[in-house]
Amino acid sequence: MTANHAADALINAGVVGLFLMAIMAAVYGGIAFALERRERWADLLAVLPVSRAQIVLSKLIIVAACMLLLWAIVGSILLVAAQFTLAPNWHLLPVNLVEPVSIAAGMTVMMFGVAWLLSSVLTSPAISGGVSIGATVSLVFGIATICDYVGRTYQVTVIIICSTLAVGVLSLVAGTIYYLRRVEP
Repeated sequence: MTANHAADALINAGVVGLFLMAIMAAVYGGIAFALERRERWADLLAVLPVSRAQIVLSKLIIVAACMLLLWAIVGSILLVAAQFTLAPNWHLLPVNLVEPVSIAAGMTVMMFGVAWLLSSVLTSPAISGGVSIGATVSLVFGIATICDYVGRTYQVTVIIICSTLAVGVLSLVAGTIYYLRRVEP
């Protein structure tokens, strides 16, 4: 196996890792509120001198730190693999990596946001995470299919990234507002 074959294998593994991290984001979003209500931790939190805004902020900080650490590790692997693939121009990220990394980032935001929203409404973290994964995959494949059907395949990446980011951010905001205004723990 040559250095280029090993670098290609690392790049493929890194891209798969990014998509697996999107699924982990759905897990983090799914357990955000649903697990605390199901396990009755919400009742304990309701009597502590901590505001709901502080609870939301602490959950977002922990999730952001975990996800950024994982993205940094996989990003480092991708950059090292790109160094071997593109030597001596290693600083140029391969064009074929920009699309999957960007789509994985958008899917990560959407999976987390939708699971966060559903977790604030439902009591099942599994349903919250599962529906989030299903909705994200359905949106991505639906957009890709429609773009292919109408002949706009060159725009599919931008449409997928914008759509997943928009849905993810809107879901995160809606879930946060719902949690902050909810009367019951």
